[in-house]
Amino acid sequence: MVIQGNYGNWNGVAYAPHANVKLTGSNNVKDPHASLVGWTIQTTGSGQTLIYDDSLFPQPTAAEIILYE
Repeated sequence: MVIQGNYGNWNGVAYAPHANVKLTGSNNVKDPHASLVGWTIQTTGSGQTLIYDDSLFPQPTAAEIILYE
């Protein structure tokens, strides 16, 4: 998966867990609500900012087992 461009904002998740993700360009990610998920992640260019937003991937809750008789 290749994400490229200059001077843009991006909001969301690039989800490619079994692929290589490449982010190219200058000043192209300036939004704190973005995440990249990939087998590998490569960034090239200058002025890129990508801040992990943990609300996009909430912590798992404990498993619950209910037995009925």
